[in-house]
Amino acid sequence: MDEELKNAIIDEVENIEYGLAQLKEMLEKEKIPPIMPEKCPCCGGIAGAQLSGSVWIECRKCGLQTKGYNLVEKAIEAWNRRV
Repeated sequence: MDEELKNAIIDEVENIEYGLAQLKEMLEKEKIPPIMPEKCPCCGGIAGAQLSGSVWIECRKCGLQTKGYNLVEKAIEAWNRRV
């Protein structure tokens, strides 16, 4: 396996592990983010958090999404700033 590809895979696995650890901590503390995603600014659909190495908010109706963030709160804040 190419060394660069191997390192990229290792980085992605570490990102996923970090996200899962953060999610586990939130569940254990029953911590709910202080803010929730607003409806989609494009179609009015319901948006939710997605997790895959990072966290982003995505509309379940039209697919509009934010970029990835390390914290769910940051992703929600970015989503709610959209107009």
